[in-house]
Amino acid sequence: MNHETMRVIIIEKSEEINAITKAIDLLYSEISSPNPYFSSLWIKIWWKHFKKNAKARILSIWDRDQKVLLAIWPLHEVKVVSGTALWPMLYNVADYFDPLIHPKNKKEVLELLLRTYLHEIKNYPYIWTLVLREDFYKNLQLHSDEIKNKQLLNTTKERLYCEIENTDFNRFLNSKLGTKSQKTLRYTKKKLLEKGKVQFLDLESPDEIETCLPILCGIEQSSWKSKEGIGIFAMPGLRAFFFELLPKLAEKREVRISVLKLEEETIAYQLGLLSKDYYGVNCLTYNNNFQQFSPGSHLMLHTLKRVFEEKRKQYDFMIGDQDYKKKFATHRSPLYSIHIFQRSIRGWLNLKTIQANINARKKASK
Repeated sequence: MNHETMRVIIIEKSEEINAITKAIDLLYSEISSPNPYFSSLWIKIWWKHFKKNAKARILSIWDRDQKVLLAIWPLHEVKVVSGTALWPMLYNVADYFDPLIHPKNKKEVLELLLRTYLHEIKNYPYIWTLVLREDFYKNLQLHSDEIKNKQLLNTTKERLYCEIENTDFNRFLNSKLGTKSQKTLRYTKKKLLEKGKVQFLDLESPDEIETCLPILCGIEQSSWKSKEGIGIFAMPGLRAFFFELLPKLAEKREVRISVLKLEEETIAYQLGLLSKDYYGVNCLTYNNNFQQFSPGSHLMLHTLKRVFEEKRKQYDFMIGDQDYKKKFATHRSPLYSIHIFQRSIRGWLNLKTIQANINARKKASK
């Protein structure tokens, strides 16, 4: 397949997004471990809640007859200093932003998608995409080197994950936890059991998930995340977004909410994103009043054990390098964000503004 046998189509209207839902779903199903945030439901419902007066600019690659969607990258326009920039959709909720690309003829499709994306710098003072996984970022960087009118700012985070091999869970656990750590877990579990009946439940049906959502909000309010303002229900507009999204994801078996209950009280939950061979930890939250019992660790181990039993290939801790992730991860890889600036007055103004913001955040974090 070469560029002459493919078509680039820019999608800008809500009705156009709705019209290609089935095509996105089919592309998503063809990928072994797709970006879980770019399924059709995430894109459609996010756009419904957050589009305001923005304009969509979704890059899509099709076969010549426009019957098969080969790649999609959901982007949208955002007003910035001196103009309008191009940002990824779901920038305020997703952990990853690399596009969906069909595994067949991936190299050719990827090349055309990247050339299309980088061509957009002619229309905007800057284009930005954040949190790209390593393989995709390297391809983007390689192609961006061909552009002369650019200035780049790159920031790095880290992703930790488990590649599930042909071993049982107990053997894996013994390889990751020493005698002292396992003793501590047994002790905190025993103390929790002394408080009453302990249950681990996996909620997967739309009704179960819809019913539990207000309870999850309460747990988040009683967690450390509430004080930091970083919970998934804390930011403006996100509660309504997730309350609509999660039951619909359940209908398509793309989500699982696991909870830890003590008697009738839910004291911890973990939101997991599902695809063929993949489980992604979107968030893990517990009630601070039960912190001494390590509810988060016990619930995480419950979900990890089930992923082993299901013979999925990957358990992804996603963004963040917390100690518990480091303890259980088998792999780690960098994540990248990239700004590409137009060589113009508008591009320069935005570059200086973003640099100043980055420097201010660094100083504030010290």
